[in-house]
Amino acid sequence: MTHRKPFWQVQAVFDPDGGGGDFSYTMGLAGRGVPELHLWARPSLGDDPGEDWKLSMRDTCHLLNELAWDLLQRRVRVGDSFDRTFDDGLVTARFQLDAPQESGTLEAYGAGDSPVIPVRWSLERPPVGPSAPMSPEDEALATTRWLELTKEVDFSREAPGGCRLPRRLDWSPDQRYGPRTPLVLALMAHLWQADATDLGGLVHVAAYVDGAGALTYPTSVSRSAARPVGRHRALAAIHSDVHALADELGKRWLRKAFMQMQRDVLGAELSPHQRRHAADSLRHLLADSLTAAASAEAMADVLPLPTRLAGLGPFLGGLVGPGEPPGPEWVASPAVLGAVRQVVLGLTPAEMVEIAHGHREARDDPGYQEVYAWLSARAVTGAASAPLAAELVDPAWQSTAAISLHLRGLAGMWQEWLTALTASLVHRLELSEARLETWVAPFRQDLPDLRGMLDRPVG
Repeated sequence: MTHRKPFWQVQAVFDPDGGGGDFSYTMGLAGRGVPELHLWARPSLGDDPGEDWKLSMRDTCHLLNELAWDLLQRRVRVGDSFDRTFDDGLVTARFQLDAPQESGTLEAYGAGDSPVIPVRWSLERPPVGPSAPMSPEDEALATTRWLELTKEVDFSREAPGGCRLPRRLDWSPDQRYGPRTPLVLALMAHLWQADATDLGGLVHVAAYVDGAGALTYPTSVSRSAARPVGRHRALAAIHSDVHALADELGKRWLRKAFMQMQRDVLGAELSPHQRRHAADSLRHLLADSLTAAASAEAMADVLPLPTRLAGLGPFLGGLVGPGEPPGPEWVASPAVLGAVRQVVLGLTPAEMVEIAHGHREARDDPGYQEVYAWLSARAVTGAASAPLAAELVDPAWQSTAAISLHLRGLAGMWQEWLTALTASLVHRLELSEARLETWVAPFRQDLPDLRGMLDRPVG
């Protein structure tokens, strides 16, 4: 595959009032004899103003870069139009390249005197439908789900603002978060009752998934899927309430836990300004993670399984131990686990300890850490995790190794490595040669055929 590197820049401009008037434009195309390009984050054409839907900065950058190459190679010109789908095909955006304008009329001041092509677009998505109750079958599944989510929650503790978990289940569709409101509240309770360890786990996993560009995508898909079933207001309420909750985190509630988590995650050597900025970033990560999970839970009876896993996995994965699956649905297929099991069965206890130690040491290397973070993100956003180490093989077989790992404080590192290995098998085709080499290098002595094993077909 040929990777082209743009010689231009894409400048993103955010609406300081938060009204959604964000836009992006290119700088540098004019030097090659073509106009610059400009793209609004919200639609400027059509009947749908997109008040609750807009292109992300990542979206506008990708689209402008794609268009820039096409413009330079004369594959598109003024007057052309094209479509792109978003949110798992639920949303269609129709773009058109209009006649160039002066840069000032589009506020593209970085383009100087160069003409700028406005890329205008319209939004097409499912119409809003009536709110309907869940089916009896879905209510029964929701009740089972409620028991799973609340088994470690204290019902007597209130959220900031006085919100409590319900004592009696109500699945009526007219509640604030729709028919699955109790389940949304149960997820929120895990945040409002978190300790420093929970917060640290949530932040680490959210950061991995955010770095892979997959943290907010389930929220967008859930919002689009909510329209035809009349839950669009419920999804908007989730977004508003979760972000309000996160904004107060560490200020009026969980202050000691939040401060301890900050020290654990970021260290103590920060200036007051850096601490404030870091605290805001951590709150934002937590809010985005919980919003995705709560949105997916509110729509779980409607969404396909992959979207549910992508939405719920990062938050639930942050509440369990490092490398542990968020739930049984996140465990990889039997064929993948069979390949991982063969690797484990071929190791001595001493080699398992060496691999766990090597993984811990390698995480200090930025290149290895980047690959590990990417694999961790894949593990919690789909069926790509390893089960608990004791469930992977006969516990009696690995008892000696388990004792050795625990005595050396490496049991968590071993679980992390197992899940990273499992995710690397599931997503082998997405791993570049450079990433693959970085991933296998620390383990060549104990696993000289690890690269070959990853290259062999599974199943």
